[in-house]
Amino acid sequence: MGGSNEIGARIKELREKHGMTQTELAEKLFTSRETVNMWERGARDIKTGTIIALAKALKTNCDYLLTGVDTENVIASDLLGLTNETMHALV
Repeated sequence: MGGSNEIGARIKELREKHGMTQTELAEKLFTSRETVNMWERGARDIKTGTIIALAKALKTNCDYLLTGVDTENVIASDLLGLTNETMHALV
């Protein structure tokens, strides 16, 4: 499982992909921009309930936020030792 910095990088990547500012994401999650900034920098751990809300707000799943691997690729990537990028290239 990735560390807080890796999770934060995925949050930032998805937030930017959806054209959201830290403030806009914070408003969706009823938190502050500063908290979103700390998540993205890996300076603050994220509670389980918040991970679920983040996944919904960023139109992804918890597996991707936590591990960097999409849910549909988890079993196959574990069995084959493939990365998410390799899995997408195969499809």
